[in-house]
Amino acid sequence: MHRFSLQQHGFLPDVSTVTNLSILTGAAAGAIDNKEQLDVVLTDCAKNFDQVDHGLFVNKLGKSGFSKSACELMASYLTLRPQ
Repeated sequence: MHRFSLQQHGFLPDVSTVTNLSILTGAAAGAIDNKEQLDVVLTDCAKNFDQVDHGLFVNKLGKSGFSKSACELMASYLTLRPQ
């Protein structure tokens, strides 16, 4: 079971916005060659952490199987950030 979508390209090892752009370029080229429509949705999640209770979020990470050190790192990152 994957914790993240296979299409997730940010903040994961061995994938990045560059690999995402490569896949998108290939899909666009294929759609053009086959005269198909290609719809793309891009989102900016920069303010997502402002929308959730930080304590509940970190608690849910722990219950989802993230290690204690990963949860502590996220809690440290979120400390003193606007909510």
